[in-house]
Amino acid sequence: MNENHADHLITNGYDATLSFQRANVIALLLLPVVGLLIFVFYRWLWGESLLVPVFSLGMHGFVTAVVLLLRRHCCA
Repeated sequence: MNENHADHLITNGYDATLSFQRANVIALLLLPVVGLLIFVFYRWLWGESLLVPVFSLGMHGFVTAVVLLLRRHCCA
């Protein structure tokens, strides 16, 4: 990150970049929970259909994205 940009985000000793990073991680962790709730509600209303394989592929892509994101942040 550009040093000048980082200076603007720090106000009174508070680093806003940490809050943004924490919020992003929390949002990524909540996505599967929300997806599961939608999936369970959908199956309860309409039963199993074409949404099941689509949802499974979507979750696979999501898990792959999370692994790559964590690898980028942890191993950089």
